[in-house]
Amino acid sequence: MVKKLVRLALASEYSRQPIRRADITAKVMAPHTGRQFKNVFEQANQQLRSTFGCEMTELPQKEKITVSQKRAAQRNRSQSSLSSSKSYILTSTLAPSLRQPAIFPPPAVPTSAAESAYVGLYTFILSLIYLSPGHTIPESRLEKHLKRMNADNYVLSGEKTEKVLKRMEKEGYIVKVREKDGGGEESVDFVVGPRGKAE
Repeated sequence: MVKKLVRLALASEYSRQPIRRADITAKVMAPHTGRQFKNVFEQANQQLRSTFGCEMTELPQKEKITVSQKRAAQRNRSQSSLSSSKSYILTSTLAPSLRQPAIFPPPAVPTSAAESAYVGLYTFILSLIYLSPGHTIPESRLEKHLKRMNADNYVLSGEKTEKVLKRMEKEGYIVKVREKDGGGEESVDFVVGPRGKAE
């Protein structure tokens, strides 16, 4: 079971998908072995640390941003007190001196240059969000910053900005928050997602 969990973790990280506890239970654990989860998880983490230099880290829960989300969370908090997201990603345990591009290069899918550009872009966007007041950035302001740095022409190599932002949202780096004002106007903001916080 430990080997299966290690394979699942590596395959999920390769496609940048979180490892969900439900997937672990369905794909790794044998029937009626639910109580062994903690033991199998710890052994798999030990194997990942010693062989691959990474470990499974739990993702933080998505923040409640809008007023309606906060109200729903308060109602649910009184019913249940679950503080676990039950989703994991692989994070590096290597020393900072070993995290150099020559030793730890970016993946070569689709190409190493495209992957490096994507990592640079989501790091730039996450930095913009963290430096913005309230750790949120309006969509118009984000588009203005991306146009200023010519992201469409140089960084994304012709790929549409909306498509890349949707990919970042799907992978959990950013979260798009839509909220209607009292006047019926919709405001769209971006905040840091669970994967962006963990990495």
